Amino acid sequence: MKLRNVRLFTIRLVVDVADHRSVSLAGVKNNIVQPGVTKQICNLEALLGFELFERSESKRRITGVTDRGKPVVEHFRRVLDTIEELEEGEIDEPVE
Repeated sequence: MKLRNVRLFTIRLVVDVADHRSVSLAGVKNNIVQPGVTKQICNLEALLGFELFERSESKRRITGVTDRGKPVVEHFRRVLDTIEELEEGEIDEPVE
């Protein structure tokens, strides 16, 4: 599985969908229409080889994060937290 080409934008979408349990709300937050969010998520799930999100029977609503998706979402959350720390200058410089 090659995740090196996954964009930061996609990582942000995954975390927002998990937090809001809504593709539409994640789209609004990131200024992208719902079909675009769905495509990003589906492409990532195809790359991973498993679904990140539990969906309703009609496949129209996100109902939660799958067991296999939970560690992915948590890793993505840490990536975003680290980037935020870097942007805010909260990362200590290495000690020599």
